[in-house]
Amino acid sequence: MNENSPVNDSEHTRKKHAESEKKRRDEMNIRLDMLRKILASTPYPSNNVSKAELLQNVTLYIKELNNSMNQSRVNWNVEREVLLNEINHLNEEVNRLNGEINYLNQLLLTIQSLVN
Repeated sequence: MNENSPVNDSEHTRKKHAESEKKRRDEMNIRLDMLRKILASTPYPSNNVSKAELLQNVTLYIKELNNSMNQSRVNWNVEREVLLNEINHLNEEVNRLNGEINYLNQLLLTIQSLVN
């Protein structure tokens, strides 16, 4: 048989496909191991679970993180409103005290002019 025979071409194609598939599986396993390492520091099991269970746990963890992030946003917005209200209250107090200072300064000037 020569090198260009259909059998050799078919064998070559099959080997290339097998190599590509192995590379894809290896890459997928590397990514799954990365996910296992990330989940290792969480309450979600990552060792000795199937790939499907691992992906389910990753999904649950991501949902939990999203919920936590959303709750933090709500808390920050509430805190921001409280602080803005406090700033407004303090600005009003500053304005009131400045008015009082101005009044007392005018009163002092009036008293000084009467004394002199």
